[in-house]
Amino acid sequence: MGHLLSNQPEEQVIFHPNMSAYYKQEVSNVMATLNSSERRTEASQHLRAMIDKVVLTPNEAGDELTIDLIGDLAGLL
Repeated sequence: MGHLLSNQPEEQVIFHPNMSAYYKQEVSNVMATLNSSERRTEASQHLRAMIDKVVLTPNEAGDELTIDLIGDLAGLL
């Protein structure tokens, strides 16, 4: 079965030209909400619900980590 999948052309992912600006604004909004003492608990619960897994990968020297959040990115946007 893996052979069948390897022969399929890879689909190109197309992003809207303004997607990075929109994402940056939404992340800023989430950060502002998390910093609001009145809404922090609610915001953190929503954020945690969107994250399925956190993957920490050390670099070769072992002195830094790459942090990957796996989950529902669309839910954040």
